[in-house]
Amino acid sequence: MKAKPLNVLYYFFLFADNSYMKKSIHALIVEDDKSLGNALKKALEQQGFQTQLVPDAQAALSACQIQEYQLVVIDCMIPKMNGVDLAHQLRQDFGDDLFILLISGVFKDKQFERDALTKTKALAFLKKPFDIEEFLKLTAQALSDPDHLDKGSIYSLMKNSDLSRSEVIQKVKDLDSFNAYHLPLVYSSLLHASWTGELVLKENQQEAAHVFFKEGNIIQVLTKDEKSLMGVLLMEMEFASSQDIKQAMSTSTSLPLGQQLIKLNAVSPHAIDIVIKKQMEIRLSQTIKEEMISLELKDLPNKPQLYTRLSLGIMDLFFLLNDWISSKISYDWLKQVYLPKMDATLEATSHINQAQHIKGLPLLSSCSELPYVSQGKTIQEVLDMNLGESEHILKSIHFLLSTQLLSLKEIIVNTQKYQRKIERLKKMFGDIDSKNHFEILGLAQNARIKEIKKVYKEFSKAIHPDKVPEDAPQELKDLTLKIFKKLNEAYSTLSDEKKREKYIKELEVGHLEQSLKNEALMKKAQKLIKEGKFKSALSTLKQIKGKIPNKSKHLLYTIWCEIKLGRQGRSIEKFLKDIKSLIDKVPPENRHDHLYFFIMGLYYKRSGEIEKALKYFKNSIEVEPQFIFAKREIIKIKDKYQKSTSRTSLTLNITTDLTKILSKFWKNKKAG
Repeated sequence: MKAKPLNVLYYFFLFADNSYMKKSIHALIVEDDKSLGNALKKALEQQGFQTQLVPDAQAALSACQIQEYQLVVIDCMIPKMNGVDLAHQLRQDFGDDLFILLISGVFKDKQFERDALTKTKALAFLKKPFDIEEFLKLTAQALSDPDHLDKGSIYSLMKNSDLSRSEVIQKVKDLDSFNAYHLPLVYSSLLHASWTGELVLKENQQEAAHVFFKEGNIIQVLTKDEKSLMGVLLMEMEFASSQDIKQAMSTSTSLPLGQQLIKLNAVSPHAIDIVIKKQMEIRLSQTIKEEMISLELKDLPNKPQLYTRLSLGIMDLFFLLNDWISSKISYDWLKQVYLPKMDATLEATSHINQAQHIKGLPLLSSCSELPYVSQGKTIQEVLDMNLGESEHILKSIHFLLSTQLLSLKEIIVNTQKYQRKIERLKKMFGDIDSKNHFEILGLAQNARIKEIKKVYKEFSKAIHPDKVPEDAPQELKDLTLKIFKKLNEAYSTLSDEKKREKYIKELEVGHLEQSLKNEALMKKAQKLIKEGKFKSALSTLKQIKGKIPNKSKHLLYTIWCEIKLGRQGRSIEKFLKDIKSLIDKVPPENRHDHLYFFIMGLYYKRSGEIEKALKYFKNSIEVEPQFIFAKREIIKIKDKYQKSTSRTSLTLNITTDLTKILSKFWKNKKAG
């Protein structure tokens, strides 16, 4: 069966004149009355659409095997299979994006009409005889229904946010596949609705994660990554020593590590609860990634032993989202998401009062009035207010929409601001000109056909040659056409399964060759770092920025070089601020290995916070005992403070602590 058709017919009905894309829109008429069938066919063809007329259900099904249709007009009384059953089958095959219009001259009973519309989800039920103009008008009006157009789209949660609890849950249930970067919006919706149940996340139809909710709180998160960070987190948060953990792990028992530590009186039950909550945050962070996912809502399983005592509420989500936007979600991705919506207005929701509690978050600290001054303005108007850097403001807007403190309303078309639109489209064309088809549409490679079409539809709403006013400057018309051709080329390739498969193979061939080169450069940079050649290493790392799968590893090595190279003309305050900003870009789930601890040690050493530096160097060695660079940093600190002539109490404490830290490593070193 052909891929599910695109939900864009409405735009071509509304902007029928001069549409060079009309020939790509196909309509199928299933009518055994040749006279009426030909009249309907002629009417649609005069509108510019490719139209086919078939006499029965079998011919219709055969036609759908060959051609992709956007609109199907079906007579309820046709040979071999009645029209309602045919419409129902097409609905099952193609989903809600197929527009179906039922017509009948025999079945005029009100109950039959209601049942037929319910079963088929048809646009309308027209009774013969009807006026052709009415037929065309009704179709256009039906397709203009915003709820129908947005159904299943993640953007439906950004609109009409002041809904009842049941309406919110239904919108979440209706969601088609979407980019997992949008998951915070789903989490926020369910938390605000005080939902209770199990959210199942799926990648390629396979279960990838389970998030459990109870009355406005997240009470457990399970992912495919079953690795426990209990030991590392206990040490990192200074609830237990490495000796305590080793003792607990060496004991022959089936008890989890946390319970064994409680049994040994090494930690308190409350400390274990805090660590379990932290681990839950890390697992939730693992779900935020650039992959296409689908979801399913289930009842909450009756497994009290599975759920945590400390839960994650809406305020916890706010802090986590601030972190995710800083460390995971790129500015390029956000631009692709919001460019079609730059003329949509922002309005406050009933949750806006919560904004006063999060003014201190880094995303809002420099623009704390953003939730209020943005109300009633378009996204573009807010960006034009010069409240800060465009990247920072767009990330802040995304935060406010994802937490449902703000909502998106209708798109305002202001024909008087042509120059602003020209500048925006110039930037957009520059951004997409060198991108591949997936990047142009802001999609992951595992995006399904239906999701590709929905994203294309969103772009078509805002960037379509037929929507440019006739009195607009020629430059605006030319730019719109150039961008739309790029979008259409991407869509045409990715929405055709054979073309898409071929395109992905071409990408993979080029990607494999480039990956080998990038991996070689990464190894070269690591070797240079080990040799202390930080300037050359940093130059090498810059060549492969954004091209290495393990972005966190690349970032940490970059920070290592930056710290070792020093201020380079910056004040110490600016230098430390820049380094901290880079560290904050490491995703939360990647902040618990030896390399991250080492980088934190370097940062605190450079800022003069020696005790914190020692703590992180120690944690680095605990996680990876053979990591010689952390040992060297500890030795340097020890030597410096032993030579110090000013023997303050802090110096004495540090030297004493260093002796304890290093004592066991001398044994390991001699043994090695």
